[in-house]
Amino acid sequence: ITKRLCCAISGELEIYDMLGSMVRSDRLNSARNVIDMSDLSAGQYIYRIKTDNTTLNGKVMKIK
Repeated sequence: ITKRLCCAISGELEIYDMLGSMVRSDRLNSARNVIDMSDLSAGQYIYRIKTDNTTLNGKVMKIK
């Protein structure tokens, strides 16, 4: 499963499970704005994208 971002973003991606444990850390660049979540278990996750100017936070749910 992949999550496509709405626009080109460069920055650091962090994904946390609902217990607050980081399950993924990755670097995003404007050429690659898709997040592969195929190796994560079904459930809810919190993501944080840090750019030079701002921090974006959100939730995503993976359903198998």
